[in-house]
Amino acid sequence: MKMKAVPKPTTAQASAAPSDHAVAALKTLLGQVSAIKVREVRIECTAPSREFLIVAYVDVYHHSHTLVCSVKLSDEPEEVRSALAELETRAARLSSNATPVFIAPRISSQARALCTQGRAGFLDLEGNARLHLDDVFIGQRFIPLPHPHSSVEMHIRGPQMADVA
Repeated sequence: MKMKAVPKPTTAQASAAPSDHAVAALKTLLGQVSAIKVREVRIECTAPSREFLIVAYVDVYHHSHTLVCSVKLSDEPEEVRSALAELETRAARLSSNATPVFIAPRISSQARALCTQGRAGFLDLEGNARLHLDDVFIGQRFIPLPHPHSSVEMHIRGPQMADVA
């Protein structure tokens, strides 16, 4: 199955609320798998800040499943650990078949490792994701295109080496 990258927000979408970006990214990710049908998505504010919780009710091969998503502005390790602990508690209260998901604008390799160790999915707005729902596993990694190099660097290293770096 061919996976598409989660689209980055356009300039017109840049003024939209962070919750809109997170919900759109989640729906786009889930929409790439024909076995997953999104039934309902709810947003809960968790504090006066711009951080919030998304609860998504989906069907995976006609079985109900709940995604409990914590949307944070930071991927700092302490923030991730705190979010994962909160997600675990909320997921257990909502459903026996719930999956915690950490969402942030960017997720570092350390944050990805914490999510994997905590058996939580993750999604960032750069197109990186890891999510396991019953028999469905979604894993995608966005690799940005290399930045154009200066002509001096191209001359010193040669065109083949500059393209690899």
